[in-house]
Amino acid sequence: RLRAAIDLCLCLCLCLGLARHGRSRLSRLTVAAFSHVGSRERSVQWGLMKQNFGTRWEGETRWFAPAFPDSVKPVSEPMTSIYQLEFPNASPSVGTWHGWSVMKPGDTRVVELSEDSVLERTPGSSTFQFPGIGGRCSLRADGETWGAEVNFFHGSRRSGLVLYYKNNSVATIMSMAFRAAPISHDDNATFVDTPSVTVVDQNDPIDANSRIPSAKPCRRVSHCSQCSSLDRNYKISMLDRNEDIDWDDTEHGQYFIAELPDNILLRVPTMLTGDATLSFGCDFRAIGGPLRSVSIEFSESECVRWCCHEQCLDQNP
Repeated sequence: RLRAAIDLCLCLCLCLGLARHGRSRLSRLTVAAFSHVGSRERSVQWGLMKQNFGTRWEGETRWFAPAFPDSVKPVSEPMTSIYQLEFPNASPSVGTWHGWSVMKPGDTRVVELSEDSVLERTPGSSTFQFPGIGGRCSLRADGETWGAEVNFFHGSRRSGLVLYYKNNSVATIMSMAFRAAPISHDDNATFVDTPSVTVVDQNDPIDANSRIPSAKPCRRVSHCSQCSSLDRNYKISMLDRNEDIDWDDTEHGQYFIAELPDNILLRVPTMLTGDATLSFGCDFRAIGGPLRSVSIEFSESECVRWCCHEQCLDQNP
């Protein structure tokens, strides 16, 4: 089961969104999909990516499989992983992602980043960035596979997940629980270069008790106190209306709801259809933060916008 999950992840990491269309066609579609985006909007997304991700992240990743209707089961042991996003001050429009133990212990991966390609780096998918939230997702929901990476940031924490659908069903999930570590000792002129953990005793350590999520998440309806949206023109707008997310109501099996390590929540359709909303959240209240969430909205199988929510809940955890 784990081997299948890793094979699926490798496929999607290398060609997210390529399952339905040929590469040449997707390249043309990618150019068309982003040609209208203004330089200011591109610059804002690049700046938010640097703000959210720009340090060294040391922590754990773990693979899970769905255990319908409202739980997950681990299919791997926790793996120590390090993700490092380097943005040199001397070259503000470029960067590099270094990963150690990404898919298996000891492997190394390097991805070049730039402001020019911040949106369309992977054909068929796009980045989305808000203050405190960042990720990528497939832009079409009608392929054989669909994938998303969602990260939440508060204090020294980076908590998130990678979610994959296969044949429109939830297939596999990877949890991510990271803590920030020093990335440079000379103001980002050079960067730390080691596959080993550099901060053994974190001030905000990863809770070993959360490695196995609870059988059923116990959450109430969360009420939005601040809501903003990112449209496909990549303009961030504040929304007047409040939106509530019920993290418990499965609506008679229409939604798969689960809780992952580091207080990550997800509420996604059991079957991915052309008109769908996928919601992801992270509860930072235990360390004095908010419950922060993001929803990915589709209409006629096309991603139309992302919505960011800052929320309070009816009860304290």
